[in-house]
Amino acid sequence: MRWLLDNNAFDLPNRLRPPCHQGDHSYVSMYGRLKWDEPAQTITSGYGSLGQGRFMHPTLPRTLTPHEAARLQGFPDYFTFGSALTRTEAAVIIGNAVPPALASIVVSRLIAAGVFGGVTTNTD
Repeated sequence: MRWLLDNNAFDLPNRLRPPCHQGDHSYVSMYGRLKWDEPAQTITSGYGSLGQGRFMHPTLPRTLTPHEAARLQGFPDYFTFGSALTRTEAAVIIGNAVPPALASIVVSRLIAAGVFGGVTTNTD
């Protein structure tokens, strides 16, 4: 993380990765840093580990917090993950979630298409 910040880099060179993640691969975002002005990659349950994706904070030497990951997924700040007893459980819930804005669009289109057996929306 320090190397990425000190060198204003967003991808860790292969030679600086752990030996088990060196060599031929297509995982350029592994050990990567997010950019403020570009979309984040897909948030997975591995957002707490640099070895699982581009999950480093843009300017701080740390991975994303659960709150930051949830925000990137589109959850409002007031939303809580109270059923999660551990950070790992929260990561699975956040990483497996369909972003709320996407879910809303998909469900509204399914309802409009009559997929739910006659359920309709009020368009007034």
